[in-house]
Amino acid sequence: MADMWGTLRAVDAAVFDRKLDELAASMKGGLLIVDVPQTFHPWTVIKKALLAVNRWFAGWETEFSPAELESLVRAQGLDVRRTYGDWMVPGLFYRTVRVTLAKAGLKFLPMYPKGPAPWEAFWNGWRDWMRGQRWALYTTHVIGVVAQKPAGPARRSA
Repeated sequence: MADMWGTLRAVDAAVFDRKLDELAASMKGGLLIVDVPQTFHPWTVIKKALLAVNRWFAGWETEFSPAELESLVRAQGLDVRRTYGDWMVPGLFYRTVRVTLAKAGLKFLPMYPKGPAPWEAFWNGWRDWMRGQRWALYTTHVIGVVAQKPAGPARRSA
């Protein structure tokens, strides 16, 4: 069993790298989970546009591609155990329509809509299949890595 868990949320890239370095240095065989927005998703385009006009609700965050995130973690001398991603369910279009209508006083769309059973089964099966495809990480809203410090001497790269 791991003796330490570390978590890190994406912030400014320089802060991210420093915090990752601090967590990596303090780990003793535990696991580090880094979960961040994924670069190649419509969410990122919307976020950057809203940041530009000072209308973003969540504060600053930095996004990464799966390869970039793995590279940053490996640069700290950690072994990437697993890279994962997940999609927005319901999707971005539905969420945007729901929030827009709610702001206009029309609050009839559920936060988590259920479709007919065959529809749900199809999409759940599709997402399950996609989780096994490396390229599918580039279609997800968020990505993450599970990393661990190697048991042997530190292998930190410059």
